[in-house]
Amino acid sequence: MMALAAITVFLVKLLRHRRRMLTLRKQGLPMPPYNAIFGHLLFMANIARKLPSDSHGHYLPTEIRRALPELPPIFYLDIWPMGPPLLVITSASGAYQIAQENSLPKHDDVLSFLQPLVGKHGLVTMEGDEWKFWRSIFNSGFNMNHLLTLVPSIVDDTRTYCEVLREWAGRKEIFPLLEATSMLTMDMSGRATLGTRLNAQRSRGGELVSAFRSQAKWMPAPNESIFARNLNPIRSIIYRYNLWRMDRFLSHELDNHPTARRESTKVQKSRVVIDLALENYLCGSPKKTNSDLDATFKTFAMSQIKLFIFAGYDTTAATAIYAIHLLSRNPLALQRLVEEHASIFGSDLSKIADLIIDQPQLVNRLPYTSAVIKETLRLYPPVSNTRKATSDFSLVSADGTRFPTDGFLLWGVHYAIHHSTLHWPSPEAFLPQRWLTGPEDPLYPAKDAWRPFEKGPRNCIGQELALLEIRIILVMVMREFEVKEAYMEWDTSRERKDVRHVNGDRAYQVLLGSTKPRDGYPCRVKVREE
Repeated sequence: MMALAAITVFLVKLLRHRRRMLTLRKQGLPMPPYNAIFGHLLFMANIARKLPSDSHGHYLPTEIRRALPELPPIFYLDIWPMGPPLLVITSASGAYQIAQENSLPKHDDVLSFLQPLVGKHGLVTMEGDEWKFWRSIFNSGFNMNHLLTLVPSIVDDTRTYCEVLREWAGRKEIFPLLEATSMLTMDMSGRATLGTRLNAQRSRGGELVSAFRSQAKWMPAPNESIFARNLNPIRSIIYRYNLWRMDRFLSHELDNHPTARRESTKVQKSRVVIDLALENYLCGSPKKTNSDLDATFKTFAMSQIKLFIFAGYDTTAATAIYAIHLLSRNPLALQRLVEEHASIFGSDLSKIADLIIDQPQLVNRLPYTSAVIKETLRLYPPVSNTRKATSDFSLVSADGTRFPTDGFLLWGVHYAIHHSTLHWPSPEAFLPQRWLTGPEDPLYPAKDAWRPFEKGPRNCIGQELALLEIRIILVMVMREFEVKEAYMEWDTSRERKDVRHVNGDRAYQVLLGSTKPRDGYPCRVKVREE
């Protein structure tokens, strides 16, 4: 009887989904060819065959529009029961409506995806007044003036990274650059947010890093269905165990933090994010006791620290790697970058680190380096934007078509927006100079078309920290080291016969916990000759 009831419920839901999509199609609203029984599942299966099976899902909308050139930038997609019905948005104006003009809530699927890593109280998973309050508490920790005080620790961690690269250069072996770089950004995140030396680059960081990496590995694969996600009992057990391990570590660190014990941090050369956040929190709670860290702040702080580490762990690392990748394939851009570095920091590489520490403002005088990073983020955006519509919200396209949204996941696909000829001349080309032009130049970026950190009130709180870290990495790495991707050797050594690419790129993006290059970017490194 239970099985019959479950089948009945499934069929009723299926009928409701398909009938609604058929109604929208009869109204002339755009979507790919539709099957009354399978929805768009068969169509999507054919599209997916054109891409590597492990490639990031954000490649799919571009492939759909390539197969159907007449399809407009906003269209419906019904993949139920493999996922929620979608309204796919590949235009800047559509993305503007859901994130800036209307700051719609995050979709439930995003919340369930991120909760295993950050818990229920992360800035990404909160809404409304609760989100506004905690965003205001943490904002000051990511102000650029404050971030510059963190430069010495960022440089210190990057020094260790350079030591690691020299060791690999001496071995003359292929290795995955993501492993080394993500350990660097893990160290940076621990120092910047909590003031804790995780030592991930040398000792793998202990319990927090171990639990975090395990959690990321157990997050659902991009092609995993809703049913598969919910029917894996081992995953939920590991999730809870890893969260317990992370929270135990962070709880201990917070309890022993000088600010948590109400000890003065003014003697420190710099204060970390958690210092400023707790001070902001206590401004509204002056009567809190001095004996214990406030339980509410502690609960929310642990979630934010996990979120900040997650953002830095692979996302910042992957962007740094893709910048190195693009520069290695574009020697003229690399030459211009190193000339800019030489003009600011001089020719003696041994003095760069100390010069940055003594004059951290110098890293903000690198327009071409910043342009390289922006262009890297355009070509390889780390995330998309998924929102949940309210019953009274309709999306309006440039031609005036009104799209009902209630019940749909609104998917603002940043990859598709960043690679669209509607917004970018030569969208597949690596052209850092487009970020140095004026409005009169055809290359000048279109308004709202660059969205790697999203825009609007829910934009990424840590974007300035990420950009600062990547600038320092490029300054300290690109003149000393030559990094060359080694995918061909990597594939040959593993006897891979059916090697796939995306737009000719072997370093295509995959989603494994977060967005990263395939196989961790196997490469060879050597020290450049002076």
